[in-house]
Amino acid sequence: MNIVEEVAQIFGTLGAISMLCSNWQKTRRKILFCLIFDGLFYFIQYILLKAYTGAFTNLISIVRVLTFNKKGTNDFFKKNYILYIILLLYIFIGIYTYSSGL
Repeated sequence: MNIVEEVAQIFGTLGAISMLCSNWQKTRRKILFCLIFDGLFYFIQYILLKAYTGAFTNLISIVRVLTFNKKGTNDFFKKNYILYIILLLYIFIGIYTYSSGL
């Protein structure tokens, strides 16, 4: 195992810890805060491993958490439009990064 893989393992472990911490939080704000770091640590891990599909998926996950944090502040965020936009982003990333055969 080379040094890049070892650093990626550390970021993956930090991501798992962040996910666990989100389950123990009592407020929505703290849960979303932990989920942002979960996505960030996994994003870094996947970039280091050159697994770009996973990296982009976690980047969209961070955007999703940030937008859901604003859900009650604006009429646009109260509608389901943002959910559909995020779903389309996931589909686009899946299609764009798809490289293996059936």
